[in-house]
Amino acid sequence: MTGSPRVAVVVPVHNDLSRTVRFLESFRAVDYTNYSIVVVDDGSTDETAAVLAERFRHVVRLPGSGNLWWAGATNRGVRWALRNRFDYVLTINNDSRVSPGFLRNLVDAARAHPRSIVGSRIDILEQPGVVWALGSQMIWEKGEIFQLRQHGEAIPEGGAALQPVEALTGCGTLVPSDCYREIGYYDAVHYPQYHADAEFVMRALRRGWQAFVSTRAVVWNDVPNSAADKVRNWFGWIFSRRSAVYWRPLLAIHLTYCPHRLRLHSLWQYYGWYFWRNDERIQKLGWILRPLTNWWVSLEQRLRDGVKASSIERYAKHRHTAADDSHEPQVTERAA
Repeated sequence: MTGSPRVAVVVPVHNDLSRTVRFLESFRAVDYTNYSIVVVDDGSTDETAAVLAERFRHVVRLPGSGNLWWAGATNRGVRWALRNRFDYVLTINNDSRVSPGFLRNLVDAARAHPRSIVGSRIDILEQPGVVWALGSQMIWEKGEIFQLRQHGEAIPEGGAALQPVEALTGCGTLVPSDCYREIGYYDAVHYPQYHADAEFVMRALRRGWQAFVSTRAVVWNDVPNSAADKVRNWFGWIFSRRSAVYWRPLLAIHLTYCPHRLRLHSLWQYYGWYFWRNDERIQKLGWILRPLTNWWVSLEQRLRDGVKASSIERYAKHRHTAADDSHEPQVTERAA
């Protein structure tokens, strides 16, 4: 690849015009120039289309039906980028603001590390210098799924400029076009709104790609607007696509990536702690739920220890038998 790579900046939106304008205005200061912005306008009923046509004529607008959700809308932008032979796709949300050098840092890191997906350091917009996420991680043993790395921390000066990660959000993440060609698009069936971004990166890692966060590529996230918990009842939490704990993506990620022995345990922990934090009625039942949870964890640990001990015993018995066989005298027959 010679010269500066072409980057397609894919931004899915549904209404929320004021934040879209704020995002586009902040992007004017970006010092990397070889990019095109693609706004996938998924059925907006406000003035998004008119304002883009009047004030941001350099922006490509791709209309949607209003039923694409994040994964479907982003896929539409990615397909446009691949058809137009862009080298990279940057996925980013319209409720973000960007630093002038962030895109240049992402491109430099991606070029220095072939077959890599590179994400931005995402800081909290209302608290400059405080991290919202440096990628995410999966701690299956504790049911901590899509756990934001270094959330709420300040990044010290002189730290590693590039950090390997297990997963990334779709906000400020640079993906080589060849990655989409090799592993496919975001899974809009199982992850329509939340977690398609992280699953895509985890899928890429399985296919031999790498994932990093560049601490020098700073994006600011409008955290109150990005808060996933916009539904406020049990039914909505579990069955609404607007919920970060919608059952379909959580089940799919466990069946695909979680070690088999930890699937039930991780789901139990994840949903248990989520409901505990968000439902006062469950908090009042703490006197019974705490010992029940402790009993469950203890039982699982005993079962795992039992399986482990049984495996060790079988292995030791096999080694002992093999050792006895190796010491038997070798009898050879001589020809008469």
